[in-house]
Order: sequence, then C-alpha cells, then structure tokens
Amino acid sequence: MRSKNKPGRGALAGIGILAAAALAAILLNLPAPRKSSPDQTISNSGTPPLSPSSPDSNRLAIQAFQQLEAERLERDRTLWAPEIKALEYGAFVVNLWNSLRDSNRTEAAISHLPFNRLWVPSNSSTTRRNDRWNSEWTDYPAASIAWSPEDWRRKVETWLKAGWRLTQSEWHHTRFQPASAKHPARSTIDFDFHLIQHAGALETRAAWSGSLEVAWSSDDSSRATPVPDEIRVLKLQTQQRTGSPLFQPRFDQNITMSTANKDQRLLVEDLNADGLPEILLPGPANILWNHGHFDFREESLWPQGHRQDSFACLLCDFDRDGRHDLLVADRTGILFYRGMGRPGFAIPATRLWSAPEPLENPFVLTAGDVDRDGDLDFWLGQYKPPMMAGQMPTPYHDANDGFPSYFLLNEDHSRLVDATHRAGLGDLRRRRTYGASFVDLNGDRRLDLLVVSDFAGADLHLNRGGGRFESTPTHLPGDTKSFGMSLVVSDFNADGNLDFWMAGMHSDAADRLDALELTDPRFPEDLTIRPRLNFGNRLFLAKEKKLVQSEPPGMGALRRTGWTWGASAFDADLDGNVELLVVNGHLSGESVDDYDSEYWRHDVHTGTSEPNRAVDWVLNASMGKWAARGGSYGGHQFNRFLARNDRGVWQDRSWISGLALTEDCRNLVTADLDLDGRIDAVLTTQEVGKGFRQRLKIYAGQGPPGNWIGFRIPPTVARRSPLGAVAKLTEKSGRRQVRSLLVGDSFLSQHPISVHFGLGDGGVEKFEIEFPDGHVESFDQSATGRWQSLPER
Repeated sequence: MRSKNKPGRGALAGIGILAAAALAAILLNLPAPRKSSPDQTISNSGTPPLSPSSPDSNRLAIQAFQQLEAERLERDRTLWAPEIKALEYGAFVVNLWNSLRDSNRTEAAISHLPFNRLWVPSNSSTTRRNDRWNSEWTDYPAASIAWSPEDWRRKVETWLKAGWRLTQSEWHHTRFQPASAKHPARSTIDFDFHLIQHAGALETRAAWSGSLEVAWSSDDSSRATPVPDEIRVLKLQTQQRTGSPLFQPRFDQNITMSTANKDQRLLVEDLNADGLPEILLPGPANILWNHGHFDFREESLWPQGHRQDSFACLLCDFDRDGRHDLLVADRTGILFYRGMGRPGFAIPATRLWSAPEPLENPFVLTAGDVDRDGDLDFWLGQYKPPMMAGQMPTPYHDANDGFPSYFLLNEDHSRLVDATHRAGLGDLRRRRTYGASFVDLNGDRRLDLLVVSDFAGADLHLNRGGGRFESTPTHLPGDTKSFGMSLVVSDFNADGNLDFWMAGMHSDAADRLDALELTDPRFPEDLTIRPRLNFGNRLFLAKEKKLVQSEPPGMGALRRTGWTWGASAFDADLDGNVELLVVNGHLSGESVDDYDSEYWRHDVHTGTSEPNRAVDWVLNASMGKWAARGGSYGGHQFNRFLARNDRGVWQDRSWISGLALTEDCRNLVTADLDLDGRIDAVLTTQEVGKGFRQRLKIYAGQGPPGNWIGFRIPPTVARRSPLGAVAKLTEKSGRRQVRSLLVGDSFLSQHPISVHFGLGDGGVEKFEIEFPDGHVESFDQSATGRWQSLPER
C-alpha cells in the first residue's frame, strides 16, 4: 500500500509533474521520463508482453496504457458502480471534514449541519472515573431521542457559550448500502471529535468517539452532493480531563537531510555514559548531545568533508569494548564506525561485509547473539516500494518478490558471513520488510527471528540451534496477514510474559467493499483475503511458552489505530502496566479526499512483480490526478495513545494526554530524556506538498506521581551483549514485570538499551537479566525513584 519515493503507497510530492511528463511522453511517442526495466506482462487483463527490442515497443506501451485506462473506466461504470455511488455520498463527509479543519468555518459547519432528524442517546449513561489520570469516561446507550435541526443549533449554541471549541476531528465512511425501492441509501460513519474548553488558566479536554448511521435524502439535483435525511448515533463514548495534558511539547526543530534518501532514521542512546540519552539523526548527519532538562546541543555526526549515505543503521557494541558503535548499511554492504564516546565515532569506517550485489534499499538492521558464541549476528532486511517502475507486490497478501534480505553470521568476532540459505532463511528472504527483531518468543532461551513485512504480515523463524532456523506458519497461530509496519514486544496483559503486537493498517474503502461483497470476478478470493489483510493490527499473547492470537473483543483500541508507523510500549502513569503510543498518517493533502478507493478498486491488481512502462504510466497518472486535486492518502490521522481502563479494555487517550498530533509522523522512540522517571516521546513529522519538510519533536512526560525504578544497561554486560536479553522485575507484592531488550522494532527507530518500571505504591523484591545463552545476572534493586547504572562486570 505504498509508493516509491517514500516508505508508503503514494508520494504525492512532485508526482503530478511526473504524471504529466509521462502523459506527454505517451502523446509524443517519447520514452517515459524514468528508466524502466524490460517490459513484461502489464496486467492481469491479458495484454501481451512487450519486447524491449521491438521497434514498436513505445507504440505497444501506449496501446497498453490506453487499454488499462479504458478498463478502469469500464469497471468503475459496471463492477464498482456501488462503490462509486458510495464515494458520491461520501463527498458530503469529505466536505464537512474539510470545513471543520478550517477554523473560520468550523462553527458554521457544526451549527448548520443539514439533516431532518437526529437521533441521540438519553442522559441515562454510565460514567467511570480514573483518579490516577484525573479523567472520566462515559458510555452512552443507544439513541432514543429525536432532535430537529433547531434543537441541534440550540445545543451547539449552549456548548459554544460554555466555552467549548472543536479543535480537530476524524471521519471514516466505513459502510454503504445503496438505495432500494423500500429504503434510502445508508452509510455508517465512524467519528472522533477533540474538544477543548478554557476557563481562565484551567484547561479541560474532551474526546467524543463513536459511530453514526446516516439515511440519505432522496437525490436532489439542486445540491452538488447528497445530504443526510436522518442521522442516528449508534455508539458514543466520551472522555474528559481537566488540567495540563500528561505530555507537554518541549522541543521542535526542523530536520535538513544531507542525503537524497528521505527515509529518516532516529536512534536514541547514551553515547557518552553520562546517563542522559543522546539523539542521533543519520539523515542530516547530526548528534543532539543531551545536557539535561531538554537542552540539546547539535553537532555534526561526521568530521568536515566526510559523507555517508544512511540507510539501515544500528547502535551496538560490536567490538565489545564497552562503547556504542554505529553500524551503517550502504549500497555495497555494512560499515562499522567504532564508538569513541563524547567525540562520536571514529573515521574511517571498517567494512564488515560486502554484499554480493548492490543493495537497493536496506531498511532494517537488527542484531543478537543467535548462535551463542558471544558475538552479535545480524539480519539485514530490505524494503521494495510498490509502484516503482510499474511493479506491484504479487500476490498483494503474501508478497515475497522484493529485494533480498540477508542473515549475517559473525565469525571470528569481526567477519560477517552470508548464512541466509544454510540457516534456513532463504525461502522468505524477499519479503518487503519494514521491521525485524531477534527475540525469544517460545521460552527456549534461543533468539528467534521475528520479521514484519508490508503486503504479508508477520513471519516467526524459530531458532533450532547451531545458527539454523525453522520457518512454518504454525509458529504464529491464527492469522498473521497484515500490511505489517512495525512491531512491539511487551507485556500487554500484565501477566509477566512477553507478548507481540504488530502494527498494520486498515482501509475505509476496503471495509465498504467487504460490506458490499464486491470483488473483481477475476479474483474471487479477495472476498476472504481482503478482510484478513485489512484487519488492522495483530496481537499475540504468550500462554505457556506459546503465542495465542487475541481476538477483536479483547484487543479493544489495540486493533485499529490508523496508518501506523512507529510504535512504543511504556509505563506512562507508573502503575506497573504498559501503555502504547503509535504515530500515524501517510500523506496529508489540502483535502481529506482520499486515494484509498482507487487503490482497492484498481491498483491492487494492476501489474505484477515485474517492472512495466505502461503500468508505471497508469499508476503515475492516477496518483498525479489525485495530487493535482490536493487529495490525501491515509492522511489527517491522529496519533493514538492507548491505555487500559479499570475493566482491562484498551482505550485511546491521545487527546486528553496531549499526543494527538495530526501531522504525518514516521519515527517514534520513548525514553526518559531528563531522568525524572517519567517517559518522554521523541518523534518525527513530515510534510509533502510544497517541498519536503521534516521536524523532530519531543513531548515531555508529566504523568501522575508514583514509585518507579530504572536501569541503564551498558553496551556489554558480563561479557555479553544485552541485545535479545530479557529484564525481569519482581515486586514485593509478588507481581512480575518483564521487558525485552531488542532493536528493529519501531519504524526506522532504535530505543536506548535501558529498562524502566512503574511500581505504583510498591517496591522491588528482585531484578535480573536473562541472556540468550541462559546466563542470569542479578542486580541490586534497593533504591527506587532513580536510575541505576548497571556494572559491566
């Protein structure tokens, strides 16, 4: 579901120009503006392959382009007619949402919402309070009271007089039922409203979320778009909190990339052993040295004159000298920059491994001692963006047609050897990989390889010893399909075991097509495959050294979070249970009108794994037209901050916590940057449109008071790397907490190798680290309320 210029489906910046150039090339019978590989079969429509040696190659490519365009128009007129009708009705939602995003039009858009009758819940609701968060939430019953437009306007006026203002909103048109002889057209629309009220210096935030059923009025030729006749509130939950948000903005800085590669990397680690984590940005080649209290001082990562293309990066103690080294994957292999502490990294680098062929897009580099020989082994995953040169992931739900990944075994503590095939990892090495970690998920104290990939989902390769893995689907029970984006290994149900959560994404258009039971007759399997891939996120809970898939009722808000990229689990309120922060948003244009339906109607089955000029032109033309209209693609989505309520149900608390950014985000790391025991959030945003802009932002944790303890873990402990180890804490009450020390999890980001535990009102009985080779180290745990630095031993 992404495009070639970014780790996403559609880089809209400049694509209108590319599309125009491609169309001009077609009309003038000139070559396309980008270099293409030899043409192959262009689609599943039976169009013949094109011979690159034929003098008529351009003419045939033009004919193929015209054929594909004609097929799209015809399918929209016939096969996809109900979805096209849904888009016509959905234009009302698009226009309303756009109006609400304009502060000059918000009040008028709300007050003059067109309808004849609005059904709302009664006041007989159930309110619960969370004293730790100083917040309350209310679940409302089914709608039973009818309001007229005048009733609605009076209610809005009352809210406005009370000082309430709608700050931001999200709308999702998830179901559509065409009109029949007996019933009008109907839609289901999910919504999120974020409101704020100021009373002097006191701030109150409220979040309303739920679903609406809209019965549309009969077609009225006097209106540009249909309007609602009746609106019924199907579900409504509200949250409210008075006081300063739990997270406060503390740092905001522009990022200027020093390389052509726009995929920013974000690495956070204490590089000079003073206890304060630094921020490393390989893209602009900067280190932000942490001087405490969010005072960061920027220095160049490299000496003047040195240049390094930054693709996959990793901080680890490769040479086991007790300092963090920097490993960088470039086009030709992996480079090793020796860590020097405060000065940064030594120049020149040492090449650890040379790839057998040029690396196209090395995306994730993860490490762990797989064979228990005392040194770090590596997995280098590559990501192949769809649409590039007219190729598309095939099949879209199980794509294994990308650039090759590599398992690199560390021999003699300094030499990396390609052991991909002999380790049993060759069969799935061509996933379009976004994330990967070495982690023990079956309790046998061997590091397994967990890989998360776009257009496929999760693959768990079990370590069978001796540097060999076993890959079978049964290792992850249940359904693993997803547009896999990133992964989190944490204890999601507070039972003392490590669980696995995979970030995926979901689509309103796919939801509508599933509800309409629409599919291309050439691909009848889509009726079962599409909802699996569109499920959203996946959660696997650890039960008796096995993983068991969690079903939707138990996932709550964990299931669907948006177009999610980076994700991180941490204890924000110091109660001993983790929360989950995810960052969202793909491409936000001037309008919320979304490209997604075009993808699911056409793009998903346009082309094959092979590059093709005609398909390239079609895809660029389609997205170019969308960009020219200012459209979005998975844009204008809040970040989500999820926490469990007193019933164990996961809820979104992003707005009342101050984390519901609407900018498109990518990277995310959580860490205690000021050492106050409250975890802070470091993230990046990006804007595509008039240029390409990225920003680094920090939000300081200001959660409720509580006891806590943190452990800074050195790069080498007991002559072992901590990567892949498990940190276990037992409270005096007997409750167990667990943290995994891994890399490769959050999207293009690396967390510091440290662990933090909230304790509520409790204390610590025992703290230990279990290493992949079975060795266990116990440490002093007497002093709570502060960070402790563990000895190297």
